[in-house]
Amino acid sequence: GAAYGQDRLKYEGMIVNAGVRCDWFDPGVRATRIGNASLASRFFAPGNVSFTERVKTQISPRIGMAYPITDRDVLHFHYGRFFQLPNLEFLYSYLGQPIDRANTVVGNVFLEPENTISYELGVDHQLTDNLTLDVTVFFKDIYGLIGTSEQTQGSNSAAGAQAATSYVNKDYGT
Repeated sequence: GAAYGQDRLKYEGMIVNAGVRCDWFDPGVRATRIGNASLASRFFAPGNVSFTERVKTQISPRIGMAYPITDRDVLHFHYGRFFQLPNLEFLYSYLGQPIDRANTVVGNVFLEPENTISYELGVDHQLTDNLTLDVTVFFKDIYGLIGTSEQTQGSNSAAGAQAATSYVNKDYGT
């Protein structure tokens, strides 16, 4: 689910858009883990976890501003945080099923959502009545990107013929 509120403020030519978004996601009480000893020792079933422990939430502020420097120049800025759920395939694939072949990647209901922080700073300059120049710098950080990891707890013989590979949050991008 999500809830969002936004307001626009104007003061002496300056325009500020400010907002906040609240996102939440619950993988579900009935989400189960696969019958693999390696993964079973690493994760516990969501049914044993309270709602507040298993729900993923984020408050995401966003603010944008445009300020006229002169009658032909405008400075603009934007900051935002964003919440992106993993594809459901990464959460639920092969859950509750035995692994019967090598190189099977199993879902992980405890994946965290990806979090993105982005910035933008720029200047618009009106060259003529019909031509403007916009110079803008963008920057973005993304945390919690999905990767895979072999789940080896104990010996591989205890895990069956193959140790399981599962999706995990481990990568970062900028």
